[in-house]
Amino acid sequence: SLAIGRLGHVLEKCSAAHASVSKDTVTERVNRLAGLPSPPLVLSEFPVEMRLYKKSSGMDWHKDDQLFSAPQCEAVLTLSNTSDSVTEWITADGEHNSAWTPPNSLLLVRAGVSGARHRVRPLQRGERTILKLVFKPLGSEPLSAYWDHMDSPGFPGQRKQSRKKRGRR
Repeated sequence: SLAIGRLGHVLEKCSAAHASVSKDTVTERVNRLAGLPSPPLVLSEFPVEMRLYKKSSGMDWHKDDQLFSAPQCEAVLTLSNTSDSVTEWITADGEHNSAWTPPNSLLLVRAGVSGARHRVRPLQRGERTILKLVFKPLGSEPLSAYWDHMDSPGFPGQRKQSRKKRGRR
């Protein structure tokens, strides 16, 4: 991870929090905000993460790795934010943007080479709690980068569980 000092936890699929972000109304809203891409976006099988940024934590400039055969859209839902941190991104035409993300706000970022470079400036005070969700175009398949991420230390056992569900050992 490019994050420095960030804490994270994968939400259990049986949790109320996971159920609330898995609703069709959430997926419909993400598709409206993303401009109703074709094919539509669906919540992927990639784990939903809760992330906590504390003082001095942040994430340097990067583009999100493409995990599926068609680039996914990563959604950052801000749950709480008492920090002074801002999220910055550079658009395709080179415009630099920044925003403090208030609670109950959603930021969408396309992954892969066509996605925006972005970062989270390190916090000097307060905390920021988010959920990170991955929406993939309907019918897109996991790439090797997907499995690389599932094998990373932040997702212990996730690859094994995911492969079992697909009938692999």
